[in-house]
Amino acid sequence: MKKPTADPSAPRFALPELVRPPTQASAGRRRQLHAGHFAFMRALVQGIAPKLAWDHYLRTEGLSSDLRLVRATVQWIRAEFAAAARREDRFGTARLVRLEVARLPEGAELPSLEAFAEEAGLEDESQAEQIQAYEARYGRAAQRLARRGHLIQRQLDALRWLEGLLAQTPRAGDAVASWLNPSLAAHIEQAGLFTLAQLIDHINGIGKLWHGSIPALGTAKAGLVVAWLGEHQASLGRAVGRHIVRARTALMRSELDAVVAPASDIRPLEKFIVPAELDGRHGAYRRPQAQCLLKSTNDYQAILAWIQSKHGLTLERCQRFRLHRYLGPRLHAFAPASVPSQNHRF
Repeated sequence: MKKPTADPSAPRFALPELVRPPTQASAGRRRQLHAGHFAFMRALVQGIAPKLAWDHYLRTEGLSSDLRLVRATVQWIRAEFAAAARREDRFGTARLVRLEVARLPEGAELPSLEAFAEEAGLEDESQAEQIQAYEARYGRAAQRLARRGHLIQRQLDALRWLEGLLAQTPRAGDAVASWLNPSLAAHIEQAGLFTLAQLIDHINGIGKLWHGSIPALGTAKAGLVVAWLGEHQASLGRAVGRHIVRARTALMRSELDAVVAPASDIRPLEKFIVPAELDGRHGAYRRPQAQCLLKSTNDYQAILAWIQSKHGLTLERCQRFRLHRYLGPRLHAFAPASVPSQNHRF
């Protein structure tokens, strides 16, 4: 049997999919670590209950009752810590941050030297003899506690170093997938919202029911997203408006107008500011204002005046069009075949 010949144009060595270097697009969506992740891990190292630490530092990641989410998040954080340490050639630190100190045997709580001496009837003995007797009874347990305390301190020092190396603050142009947990980010991206800026504009533009068009995003998860955006408002440079807690029909016109700030950027037309050098007021074909019937002094005002002059369809015409769309197909379906349509020309 003849062996198949290799394609000479193909690369001689193909990297497996899992070890190929990330593309620029995937690197831009890489999930980031913020100060809350480090505070959460410090709490775990110091023996705080995971549920309590999660609710205090990472509540916007999801519910602490979702144990699978909590475990997966802890594993991801430790993996990021270890990878960063290896990149800095600190392989001992990489092993240290993966160690779960909370699972080390803690041993029974040890009494103080004074309490032990009183219990053992050694009050009248010298302190050296008391210490010798104390170590004879509790030596191994004391060594375990000392080792545990030493590891805790080393891990805290490592977390302090890693925080200075890795901790980031979210920016408005960052990808949603870089900051929110993967499941939540995937649902938001399905609605065409890929950056935090787009997400904030979407929330402000729609209001209280902003999450209605996003699949699998209920009120509880939407509240977590809004809370997270509020926590990072300073670094984002944008804020979710207070108007979103009320129904849109209950808002006054002035409150709606204040939702989007005017700017020379992508904005609703009534919020768009045209730079003075581009607004056309000094154009070559401008006639003196006294000779113009339109009171606009620049192109922007002229466009708004033209739009305002278009009143749209009257209520009667709108009803007539709706009736035509509803009855038109039905009238054609029941019309006799021998009767020509009124639209036919003879």
